[in-house]
Amino acid sequence: MIDGVRPKECTYCWIAEDSTKDENTFSDRIKKSSYDWSAALVDKIVADPHADINPSFIELSFNNTCNMKCSYCSPTYSSKWAEEVKQHGGYPTSSNFNGIDVSKLVKQRDYNPYIEAFWKWWPELSKDLKVLRITGGEPLLSKNTFDLIDMLIDDPKSDLELRINTNLSVPNELIDKFIDKMQRVRLAKKRVFTSCEAYGEKAEYIRFGLNYQKWHENCEKILRSLPDCSLQIMSAYNALCTTSFDDFIKDLLSFKGRNNFYVDVAFVTDPYHQSIFILDESFDRFFKDHIETFERHGFSAPETNNVKRIYDVYKNRNSHPAADVKRGRKDFVKFIDEHDARRGTDFFTTFPEMEKFYIDCMNRMIGE
Repeated sequence: MIDGVRPKECTYCWIAEDSTKDENTFSDRIKKSSYDWSAALVDKIVADPHADINPSFIELSFNNTCNMKCSYCSPTYSSKWAEEVKQHGGYPTSSNFNGIDVSKLVKQRDYNPYIEAFWKWWPELSKDLKVLRITGGEPLLSKNTFDLIDMLIDDPKSDLELRINTNLSVPNELIDKFIDKMQRVRLAKKRVFTSCEAYGEKAEYIRFGLNYQKWHENCEKILRSLPDCSLQIMSAYNALCTTSFDDFIKDLLSFKGRNNFYVDVAFVTDPYHQSIFILDESFDRFFKDHIETFERHGFSAPETNNVKRIYDVYKNRNSHPAADVKRGRKDFVKFIDEHDARRGTDFFTTFPEMEKFYIDCMNRMIGE
């Protein structure tokens, strides 16, 4: 970066920064560089760049065990995806979407040397840790998640923030067990992160295995049962959620103003065939509706600016190479067809408003 090179793994932030000159819209690399959990270590690192420093932020995944297979996820993060890929292989897109060798994934097992190493490291690590984020897979399907919360109950860390990513779609007994333990743990801050970005059956298509009504009820249950814990909805904005995102946000309005409830909207860049870069101008009105909804219902400036950033990125889609967009639209058709064949879903019944876009993509593909 010092030499003006843009590493490809930083594409998400470059796209955001290139999409607009609005000073209120900025990328994650700028936002996350300002977090305070690392501030205390800056002087020490500057004084000794080779110092052996315990991390102050850890994101931990015990395994990929998950009861869902979201359309843009992968076998690396979902055992359900791994099962599908093992049976059917990758999707017939230009990139062979998710066509990886699942036999090389770290599997759920009674003894895992990586987990064993973490438990040995914990007494030293926890001394300086400020933020611990547990992700997955689905963390509530791992006994290690509950073991770790039990350790924090027995040995409270008054300056530690615990963050849990969960789809809130596990069996009721696990939700109740999680709430019980979170009520008893005493920490500086507790935050639950869950994900959704579409409404009803559209959400269930995108996040295969989701029961939207159950998810919504469990969000309410978390807010009601854990008043000292914030709830954050992480929306992975993608091509398929565009037409119902507005209905989804309106369905969350009953949560506003409670327990530091927050909606964080990011955009999908990979897989490209599910990104907003493949959409055409007919979707413009949906993005404008999103912004109006956020502004009309009093969402915070950061929440609203994230939605405006999505629109800026969409408007700037023509800066993408035409060949990439063309390939992305072809892959969109191939993915949808294969998705419906494998999972018994019906794209046209679920997304009737996107039928014309699908047909346009298919006709371009056939005509070439």
